[in-house]
Amino acid sequence: MKRTITMTLLFTLAVFPLAAGQTNSGKQKFPLNPCIIDTLRARGNFVVLLRGLEAAGLDKTIRQSKAVTIFAPNDAAFAKLPQETLESLMKEPGGMKQLLANHILVGRVSLKEMVAGRFSSVTNLGGAAILKIHVSCDAEGCLLGTEKEAQVVNDDIVASNGLIIETDHVMFRPIFNPPSRW
Repeated sequence: MKRTITMTLLFTLAVFPLAAGQTNSGKQKFPLNPCIIDTLRARGNFVVLLRGLEAAGLDKTIRQSKAVTIFAPNDAAFAKLPQETLESLMKEPGGMKQLLANHILVGRVSLKEMVAGRFSSVTNLGGAAILKIHVSCDAEGCLLGTEKEAQVVNDDIVASNGLIIETDHVMFRPIFNPPSRW
C-alpha cells in the first residue's frame, strides 16, 4: 500500500510539475510577463527613461500599479535632447515628473483602442480624466501628439501590469486632453 502511494505521488509530481509553479527543470515559471519596469529594463533600450522614472520617484508607482500604459521614449529619443536639458531634468525630480506625466496613463489602453477612440475611464497619474488621446495612423505608421511629433516604434508591448508603446520622441506637450496637473 505504501509503495503504491509513493509511486502515485512521484507520478503526479513528474506529470504535473506546474502545480508548484515550476517547470520540469525546477525553474520558476511565473510570472509569465514581468512588470513594466522590468520589461523596460530587459529590452535594453530604455536606460535613460528608467533613470528618469527613478529620479522622479515614478518607478515605484508604476511597479505598484495594476494597469498602466506608458508611451516610452527609447534611448535614441532622449539622445535627441540637448545634453544640458537632460542633465537639468535628471537633477530636478519635479521637472522630470512633470515631463513623464505626458507619457503615462493609468489603465491598459492598446494603440488600436486609442485610434478607434474606444476607451473609457482613463486618467493620468495625476488623476485627471483623459478625454482624447492624440494619435493618427496611416500606411507609414502611427504618430502621437497634437503636432504629430512622436512616431510609434513598437506598440502594445505586454507587461504584467500594463502596456508599453515605444516612441522615438520625448514629448514635452501632453498627448492627451486635458493636460495633467501635478
